[in-house]
Amino acid sequence: MVYIVARHAGCFKYRLDGLVSAKSDVYSYGITLLETFTRRKPNEFEGNQSLKQWVNYSLPDAVMDVVDANLVTPMGNHLQKELDVMASIMKLALDCCAESPAGRTNMKDVVGMLQKIKIQLLAR
Repeated sequence: MVYIVARHAGCFKYRLDGLVSAKSDVYSYGITLLETFTRRKPNEFEGNQSLKQWVNYSLPDAVMDVVDANLVTPMGNHLQKELDVMASIMKLALDCCAESPAGRTNMKDVVGMLQKIKIQLLAR
């Protein structure tokens, strides 16, 4: 996870109007997180539903329905902890790709949240 942050934190994505924006970069990072942890692409959905909507509607109760099953190991009593971590990652991703650029989390806060999630995961 941290590698992805480091890789994306320094590069800017382009907005629809062609201007470089750090808020657009955060949005792209959120979509990348969703794609990575769900193994789904934004264009795989029919009608008006998007990857963001699909994940948003599934949280927090149906995390297992959206997260790639290969990322969760349902062994022993750690399943709930793994699902909590995945839910935290999905929520972070959704915060990154809020519709309004002003409502998006900045990358500095994203890194801090990912570090907290990492600590949560490693504290077994």
